[in-house]
Amino acid sequence: MVTNLLLNPATPLPTQGTNFAFAGALSSSIHVLDDDILPLAPLLPGFQEQIVTFRTLSTVVPVNPNALYVIWVGGNDYNEAFFNPASLGGLPLAQLPNAVTDNIVNGIAQLSSLGAESFLVANLPSLGEAPFADFLDAVTQRDISTVLNQLTQAHNALLTAKLSSFGQSQPSTKIISLDVNTLFADVLANPGAFGLTNVTEPCLTNFKPGFQFDGICSNPDEFLFWDDVHPTSAAYRLVSDVALAALNNSAPPASVPEPGGLTAVFVMGVMGAGALVKRRLREKAVS
Repeated sequence: MVTNLLLNPATPLPTQGTNFAFAGALSSSIHVLDDDILPLAPLLPGFQEQIVTFRTLSTVVPVNPNALYVIWVGGNDYNEAFFNPASLGGLPLAQLPNAVTDNIVNGIAQLSSLGAESFLVANLPSLGEAPFADFLDAVTQRDISTVLNQLTQAHNALLTAKLSSFGQSQPSTKIISLDVNTLFADVLANPGAFGLTNVTEPCLTNFKPGFQFDGICSNPDEFLFWDDVHPTSAAYRLVSDVALAALNNSAPPASVPEPGGLTAVFVMGVMGAGALVKRRLREKAVS
């Protein structure tokens, strides 16, 4: 996707101020390691804190209204609810999809208030199909996989409805949906059609929580999952293809940005990662 959109590689925040990525971010201000590495907690921002950092930077480098802002976050919230129930903060599990989707839409609203106009927003794949869900099933002796899939379904339905409502209230804001859920469902149903041979196990052999593993599979490009939650590079390429198709099927300005110093912001956190990445497009329109 970076190549096709003529994006320059992102550089780390400390050097160039363009990469806000932090694996493990929730859609709130929480990070999955907040309780594990307390001295570093202030340095491990959740999605909302990433936006605060972006807002601060915008006082120095104005937000580019011609940029494309890509939002993909939420998976950590649901996985963490079972791995670390304290992350719910007393919130009933059934209310989590409403809270997470509120966080996402509120984040979009904040970026919009800063001058962002075009957004590509991804839904979630069925989280119960990831190897991590199988681990939770075995440890808890409960059918957590089914619950995660139900939460995913509720999340995606609420996200669609709230984005539609937001778009109607902000006609100058363009929101394009990225249906990752359907893509992953198609891959799981017919992996061979996508060049994959294993869609149930991690490429990292004998993977265990704590990032312990014995080795790396010999054919990672044929696996859907790298570890117990993260997709492989091959899977991310499939997501990129779907994202490009969504952009190409949309009306300008999102599909054909005007020439200039264009910027793309990526906010990720689908299954086990969270990031806010700001990238500058080359001085050229995307055709």
